[in-house]
Amino acid sequence: MSTNKIFLDSNILLLSNLTDQHKTIDRIEHTLKTGATYKEPISKTSILEFRYIFNLMSQVADRFTFNDLGDNTYSNLDTSLSSQYIFNSLSHRTGINYHYKKDKISLKIGSDISTQEYNQDDRLNDTTLSRNFLNFFPTTVLVYSFSKMKQFRLTYNGFTTQPGISQIQPLIDNTDPFN
Repeated sequence: MSTNKIFLDSNILLLSNLTDQHKTIDRIEHTLKTGATYKEPISKTSILEFRYIFNLMSQVADRFTFNDLGDNTYSNLDTSLSSQYIFNSLSHRTGINYHYKKDKISLKIGSDISTQEYNQDDRLNDTTLSRNFLNFFPTTVLVYSFSKMKQFRLTYNGFTTQPGISQIQPLIDNTDPFN
């Protein structure tokens, strides 16, 4: 049970809000990530690098809100404020990089490409949603060494960040009614 109150500057009560609910939150996440890299020298100054990464993630979030029936049992499930959600993500990422190093200059240039499959299952509302994405990750690193202790480095890495279950779970949150 929580009570939120808003006062005017002169300590006059403007609004009072009482929330009498019991909330349960259970969250489980499993991740399996593995990969392999192979480097092949193509000259005394150059290397080709091949890479593959597999990533499987499963997240389950059960968020239930129970209202009091007047007898302090909190057994009345409020489905508008509850959710039983499963979010699965599968990605395959592969890439190739070219490495060059001679004297004071080192250069790496390449790219990865990734397919991502998202499956969302809202068990409480009996809805599912599947999405597929193709991502491109360019990378460049240029290093010029003035000496063993001084160098200039220029780096660019493209990346994406996948959403977590707390960002995509469709749920009304009434824990702070003033926001």
